[in-house]
Amino acid sequence: MSADQPTGRYTPFARVYDLLSLEWAVYRTGRVAAIGAMRLRTGQCVLDVGCGTGLSMPWLAAAVGPTGHVIGVDASPAMLRRAGRRRLVAPRTLVRADATSLRAENILAPHEATGPDTVPPPQAALFCYALSLMRPWEDAWRSVTRLLAPGSRVAVVDVALPGRGGLLARTAAKTAASIGGADPDAHPWRALERECEQVRHHERWGGHVQVWSGTLRA
Repeated sequence: MSADQPTGRYTPFARVYDLLSLEWAVYRTGRVAAIGAMRLRTGQCVLDVGCGTGLSMPWLAAAVGPTGHVIGVDASPAMLRRAGRRRLVAPRTLVRADATSLRAENILAPHEATGPDTVPPPQAALFCYALSLMRPWEDAWRSVTRLLAPGSRVAVVDVALPGRGGLLARTAAKTAASIGGADPDAHPWRALERECEQVRHHERWGGHVQVWSGTLRA
């Protein structure tokens, strides 16, 4: 799971986060499903909100190609440093900011970037294992979607307590969410359901991993 706030939670673990996050064992399947559902096109600019160490960035970069752009937003400088070391086929911009109060000037201000000096306006946004960590998550949703034009694609990947697998599965999911700082009862994809059309929903691991995608309404 990725973190945007609080910044101190992940700083001590940034170097080993990818090993401790259960990415390969559990969570990668949701990440890949969401990016596929976004239907990104070559040349687009996509926001990776709460990007953490950049686990989604190679997939996003492959989707938008060398003429596209990936903007990673996170409040933790330690996590952003790790994200900056990933090799991508697309230009990347890293923005240190709190997503609950993200503004256009945060993205356009000087920051670490590779590729073009200018950052294009974002045309899509991904919240991957991040939105339920942000307090309040509704503010993060609003601040990000205000930067997007109607018709932009948005995806939310987050966690919930599984509906299948019994007490053992629910206990394991609750423990993993607690360690990562996520709130399995937040259900932040509700905002996507309200404000998007062409909504698609997938789930993994008995409903523990929730994948939602849609197109912002006018």
